[in-house]
Amino acid sequence: MIVGDKSVFAWELRPVSPHWETRYLPERAAWVALSIWVNDENLCRYIDPRTRQALDELYVPLAPVADWLVKAYGALANEERPSLLPPSRSLHDLLQRWGNLPPPPGIDTENWLDEREAWWGRHFLAAGADGIQLPGLALARDDEQLIIDWAHPRFASKWAPQFLSRQGRAAVPWNDGRLVFTRVVATVADYLRNANVASAYSWAERVDPIGEARMGVEEALLLFTGRTREELLALTEARDTDMLLSRLGLSREAFDPAASPVTQALRDLAPHLPAEFSSVLGQLDEQTKPANGLAAITEARSRARDAMGAAVSPQSAGQLAAAEIRGFLGMSQQPIEDLEGVLRRFEITIVDSAVARREDRMLTGMRRGASAVAIMLSTPRTKTTWGRRFEMGRALGHLVADAFRGDAVGAASGRFSTEGKRRRAGAFSAELLLPAEAIMEATGGKLDAGAEPHVFEQLMSRYGVGARTAAHQLFNRGLLSTSSVRDELIELYAHAGG
Repeated sequence: MIVGDKSVFAWELRPVSPHWETRYLPERAAWVALSIWVNDENLCRYIDPRTRQALDELYVPLAPVADWLVKAYGALANEERPSLLPPSRSLHDLLQRWGNLPPPPGIDTENWLDEREAWWGRHFLAAGADGIQLPGLALARDDEQLIIDWAHPRFASKWAPQFLSRQGRAAVPWNDGRLVFTRVVATVADYLRNANVASAYSWAERVDPIGEARMGVEEALLLFTGRTREELLALTEARDTDMLLSRLGLSREAFDPAASPVTQALRDLAPHLPAEFSSVLGQLDEQTKPANGLAAITEARSRARDAMGAAVSPQSAGQLAAAEIRGFLGMSQQPIEDLEGVLRRFEITIVDSAVARREDRMLTGMRRGASAVAIMLSTPRTKTTWGRRFEMGRALGHLVADAFRGDAVGAASGRFSTEGKRRRAGAFSAELLLPAEAIMEATGGKLDAGAEPHVFEQLMSRYGVGARTAAHQLFNRGLLSTSSVRDELIELYAHAGG
């Protein structure tokens, strides 16, 4: 049977009866010939070192893997980044970098490595292999997508399978991944019950093992926000969990840790927020509650989300959405001189906060049918005209392009923000402020013409963007010959708005 869609994400399971000796109870059932498919590629295809033949299936006892999926699912659904490190879709690289980094202040080396081991155990399939030789697969959620990252596994045995797909990465819809995990575990539970060995795992007696093993409210909230309970209580000035949920805009009854603009922003903010940041979170909560309806932004969201259907990456999604919003505003390639007016047209309240931050620059959020806000934090970047404009454009990008989680959209700008959303919103802001048509007109479509001082300076001045935005736009549109030319422009003009 095939669980899922091979062209997206699927597990292909063919039940087999082992003729070899089984070592323990879970091995007495749920043996399958397994293939895991991502974007039409079979990650289980391998060379058998004994015969040198290429084979398409792995013969494995699937019960230990299903057991890991049940135990890890809460983290897969809620933990979108390590609590103390910026997120990355390169999960294997992140794990390796973590091992090479010294612990941050206040954490000893042993606890730092224990945290790494625990994160590995929640996101790497090898943690549930129980001796099974499987592809080196890592899984993590990135907002509405499931990130599947694989690398060549290391086995001690010289007779281990030599997987043909050595490394790669894919982003598939989260709901597709969730359904695959749910059905795989339910199928294994059926195998175990039919073989009368369901007692080996408590979840095997359940109709929906993953659905019925839902993570507790508080644990899911801590994983989602990447915060300790003590930090969340201090930031919300709450006395207990019920007050904490209320002040975060969440309901215990219909609990989803992402169903609030505040918790989504907390997920994107740097660790160790100061106590005074509670006022910013309070503003985000209060400014998104009034029932204004948001008719203009609702229509813009519909058009932007439709336009993103043709996207092949977060960056292209942002560019397509920005082009659609420019059309919605009745603009072609002319500069947007009054960006604040554009946000007000979409009923987005702009708040300038006196809270100074180094890592974080902006927070934004909205509630469905209620209100939307963009909060500019006090940073060297947002104190510049170009930097403030870019962050306002990024806020609009989140509000028109991000998916609702529950009835909420929320985000923050900084290096700890969710990678896919950050890239999409950044590309949106760059394209909104400096559209591709304007670049083509200014350069005549000639390679490296945009690097000429009079052209580059005119683009920055006329469109109100910094050197970084202008240089990246030129490079992303294929109008700079190398990344070195791009980086030289940024360095040269940094004083003017890099």
